[in-house]
Amino acid sequence: MGDGPFYAIYSITPHRVLQFSLEGEGPIDFTEAVWTEWNNDAYARTYGTLRGGAVPQRIGEHYYSICHSVHPAPGGYRYVAAVYRFATSYPFPPTDAPVRRWPSPILSVERAGMKNSIRPWEK
Repeated sequence: MGDGPFYAIYSITPHRVLQFSLEGEGPIDFTEAVWTEWNNDAYARTYGTLRGGAVPQRIGEHYYSICHSVHPAPGGYRYVAAVYRFATSYPFPPTDAPVRRWPSPILSVERAGMKNSIRPWEK
């Protein structure tokens, strides 16, 4: 384990990054480190606002975060997985939204009748 500082993603849009310390005992206190507004409207209009997901993974000079969104669909709603990426250096700005790198979600689960639907990546 490193010595910190340690960061956590609180929200994707806006991109809110919290800082925390693992020193001492007791509750872990989080403080706002960065609040970055970014334009993810093209994706959100079609698939809904990006929401939390898996722990971001570093590949080269970017973190990749698998996240999700939810949007209305016939008979209920559609849950979709997506990926966005952000810089590894402070202030960790988002660099790519799903609509720019991946024009559609990577997974779609429809709740109408509890049916699951896997969609392939569109290139």
